[in-house]
Amino acid sequence: MEDSICINLTLSRIEACKLLDDIRDLYAALHQKHWDEERFSLIPIEHRLNAMLAAIPSLKVKQQLITALSEEIWRRRSW
Repeated sequence: MEDSICINLTLSRIEACKLLDDIRDLYAALHQKHWDEERFSLIPIEHRLNAMLAAIPSLKVKQQLITALSEEIWRRRSW
């Protein structure tokens, strides 16, 4: 059975936007770091990201956080 953690966090719009920027920077750096690694270099480009997400849990988590924060910021853009 997989362990799951649910986090409910309330942020101001400014805090949410800054956190989103930070996570995007971390995601981009991690993506760049692993893109040309030998273990991924033979995977066709159109499948490489999915392979990276499957192999690197922290990359997948950052992608999920980016999506969740972005959706909530846009949903509440009238703040």
